[in-house]
Amino acid sequence: MLIGDVGIGCAFVAYCGPFNTLFRNELVKNFKELCDELSVPYFTDLNLITFLVSQDKIGGWLLEGLPNDELSKQNGIIIEKSKRFPLIIDPQNQARAWLERM
Repeated sequence: MLIGDVGIGCAFVAYCGPFNTLFRNELVKNFKELCDELSVPYFTDLNLITFLVSQDKIGGWLLEGLPNDELSKQNGIIIEKSKRFPLIIDPQNQARAWLERM
């Protein structure tokens, strides 16, 4: 199961950054379908947030001002796991405030 879970997690970090929650969920569904086609095992109830980052880290992010919604947590994961600096479009200045406190 680890191979599929890691593959889906890597695909999420690499490809899902610029999209909204609905499209990210659709992409993850497509990643899982591809794993099914290739007979790559994965957990069907895989939660990418808890798989890619610990609850302690999320708790720290929340204390630093990250909003407590799924999209913000996913964005935090992408920022944390990416090797390059992401382009952040932040009209409400939430991400900027969080990054400054980080």
